[in-house]
Amino acid sequence: FAGEENRCGLHGGAILSRYPLSDPAVIRLPEKGDWFDGRRGERRVGGRIAVVARADIAGISTVLASLHLESHGNPDTRAEEMAHIARALDTYAEGAPIVLGGDLNTNTTNRDVPDWQDQRREIADSDPGRLASPKPFEPLFQFMASEGYDCESCNAPGTTQRTRPDGTPAPPFAKIDWLFCRGLTASEPTIHPALSRDGSHAISDHEAVSAFFQPRSSAFT
Repeated sequence: FAGEENRCGLHGGAILSRYPLSDPAVIRLPEKGDWFDGRRGERRVGGRIAVVARADIAGISTVLASLHLESHGNPDTRAEEMAHIARALDTYAEGAPIVLGGDLNTNTTNRDVPDWQDQRREIADSDPGRLASPKPFEPLFQFMASEGYDCESCNAPGTTQRTRPDGTPAPPFAKIDWLFCRGLTASEPTIHPALSRDGSHAISDHEAVSAFFQPRSSAFT
């Protein structure tokens, strides 16, 4: 489908694992209902979700969650969505360790206003480090810390966006992709450039993020 437009509005979430997965489930975020009519430049059917499953790691049932928060909205909206997911994970996990990650869209701005791009550029000019270090401006991080989730050891410094071959998105870039864990020890966080094998072009507008997570005495990524 290279070079073709997405005419069907297909989008979704997934977990890929070398370990067998069990008990897959979907956590649906509250629907805003304003994507289908095309006013945001994309037509989408459905709403934002988190995909969750269990993997047996070294004999320990571990919960994996892949999520994507709303790309339009503001920091308070993102915190509300994260709280919704965290409450659902409490019920699903039943005390098991948790690794969750995805695109949290932590751009520190309100994309529900027409001039949000201008705001973004003004922020980059007045506070160059803010987009790469959004934690003080995004309450979801404080909430997740209060719920016992570790973010500090899971994420390497740096932005996680890049420009695709079509020229979008344009700088300034932000750190919007994150990993969190609870009941685990994280190490060696890394940002992997989203480039083709020969390094000639971008294959995504998001870099890949990874870390090692250790439940008790066993390590896995």
